[in-house]
Amino acid sequence: MDDTSLILGRLEGKVDSIQATLSAIVQRQDAHESRLSSVEGAVRTIEADRAAMIPGYRIVEADLADLKTWRTAIEGKARGWIEAGSFMKIAVGIAIGIAGYFGFQIAMTPVSSQLSPMRVTASR
Repeated sequence: MDDTSLILGRLEGKVDSIQATLSAIVQRQDAHESRLSSVEGAVRTIEADRAAMIPGYRIVEADLADLKTWRTAIEGKARGWIEAGSFMKIAVGIAIGIAGYFGFQIAMTPVSSQLSPMRVTASR
């Protein structure tokens, strides 16, 4: 009976070891399934959010295209005014230069040449 008890004891130990290993495997599988479920839930949430965001993105794209068109139209219309303003700036600069030149000429002319000669008439 000793041999049988010894064999049964060894078998019981191996069965306990296998049972512990299987329990650990089941726990890991449950943890993996839990993680997989949370990832699938996150993916579903992301897909739902994405589906909701796509129309908004399309609206933003359309608005951006409208703004680009508007900017191009405004730049085309404003180009003439910008060129006219540039021309006026140059013209005002030239006018200031001419006025400055004549002002300098007047300032540098001797006083005697600016006065009209007086006619002296002899009195008898």
